[in-house]
Amino acid sequence: MEGNCRIRFRRSDLEIEIQGDREFVERHFNRFLQKLRLLSFEGAELNDNVLNRLLEQKHPHSHSEKVLLFAYYLVKYKKADAFCAEDIGRCYQEARIAQPRNINDLIRKLPGEYVMEAGTKGKKKAWRLTREGMSYVESRG
Repeated sequence: MEGNCRIRFRRSDLEIEIQGDREFVERHFNRFLQKLRLLSFEGAELNDNVLNRLLEQKHPHSHSEKVLLFAYYLVKYKKADAFCAEDIGRCYQEARIAQPRNINDLIRKLPGEYVMEAGTKGKKKAWRLTREGMSYVESRG
């Protein structure tokens, strides 16, 4: 019987420690690494496809509808409390859709019950999607 071994793995907010004989530790640590790789891959794949799946499901036609959908995506999937025009611009890039010239203007022209001002984010004007805005996007498509 081999001696007692212990391995500790730490990455950001995840920590695991396995202790036992060498064979046990190696076997369980390798299983853990395989599952971690699989979860990381699936998470990245899901995150990359969420925006495109939303676009396919909701079929936004106008830029105003796309801006609302992108705001919904930022709030629901990216856990953003508020967003600015730059954030919406990144969504256009992520979705590989040509951006409108003035995203701020589009946001300002959205119905008041869908978005509300949220102060600033950095030095940029920030907006918050309201419950009505969330419901509107969820009811589409």
